[in-house]
Amino acid sequence: GLFTFEGTEIALDPTCGVFITMNPGYAGRSELPDNLKALFRPVAMMIPDYAMIAEISLYSFGFREARSLSVKLTTALKLASEQLSTQSHYDYGMRAVKSIIVAAGSLKRASPRENESKLVLKAINDCNLPKFTSDDIPLFRGITSDLFPGVDLPDPDYDALLDGIKTSLANRKLQEKPEFVEKTILLYETTQVRHGLMVVGKPMSGKSSIISTLAEGIISKNIHNFETTHGHEFTQAVAHQMTRRMTQSHTLLAEALTSRELDQEGHVIKDESIPGVQRFVINPKSVTMGQLYGEFDKTSHEWNDGILAGTVRQCASTSDEDLKWIIFDGPVDAVWIENMNTVLDDNKKLCLSSGEIIKLTSYMTMMFEVEDLTEASPATV
Repeated sequence: GLFTFEGTEIALDPTCGVFITMNPGYAGRSELPDNLKALFRPVAMMIPDYAMIAEISLYSFGFREARSLSVKLTTALKLASEQLSTQSHYDYGMRAVKSIIVAAGSLKRASPRENESKLVLKAINDCNLPKFTSDDIPLFRGITSDLFPGVDLPDPDYDALLDGIKTSLANRKLQEKPEFVEKTILLYETTQVRHGLMVVGKPMSGKSSIISTLAEGIISKNIHNFETTHGHEFTQAVAHQMTRRMTQSHTLLAEALTSRELDQEGHVIKDESIPGVQRFVINPKSVTMGQLYGEFDKTSHEWNDGILAGTVRQCASTSDEDLKWIIFDGPVDAVWIENMNTVLDDNKKLCLSSGEIIKLTSYMTMMFEVEDLTEASPATV
């Protein structure tokens, strides 16, 4: 049979099905009208068994004590949801469990012989502590110490990064407050386990300063690590070539430091680089949705690229090892952020209306600088 869709007759394909997934009363989505609801058969979904999903996932990552650890993991989140304060950016659902499991899996790959309780506890802390308010952190530490008795995490070695952070603060005439340094380290730890993150705080609370300080601190750490491996003289030769230029909305873009040593015939015998940090700042509310993501021209039907689409494509197509932070400095609401869900979840893909799909690389991070998350949907959080 045929049906008419916006003036065009389309042939029905008997092998094609239409499915609608929706949450009742979900932020940023409208309810289905009753006459449309009547044409579909409703299927109610039950809340899944988080502990069983966590157990199977941990086994697949190579954990031997997955059964007991999965119970501790889900219990920690359950107790946190009951005992900690209510904040719009707190989430203890399946997405939170999944992010902890993925973080634990990557830690297991890096340290296969390490005590498994330590790995899971570190994953729980890395994924949750950065988002808790100062009052909730002692409560959460109390929960984890009860669930993991006698498990002490060693202090991570951040000496090179801390030196870089302190140098950056001194250069920018900022005070070296312990709270500021701690938040900068938490942001660094979050960038290690998540490719999408939100820096939440009131205006003038230091969000931009923390991001800038961390970027410069990471560059200093990379130079230090490079010097340890290659010696002082070669590092100096590479470091002299580092240029900083203002690009894209007065964003400081730290280029990769590169040096090539050539032999007498001109062949490259040593090609070394120190990764930098590139920052691209976008104010999502200063432009329309079409200007942000891209849209088809109403008259010519030609595709016009959006700011975000162009930036993500540019970052994904480069072969260097620079970290690339795309920073959205503006309020989050369900209208524009919902289109980012495939970018922020495990797919890590930006899907455009033109049919183009851009895959994020492992060096790319989406950062959101916001005052609050009252308008964001649970999926975004």
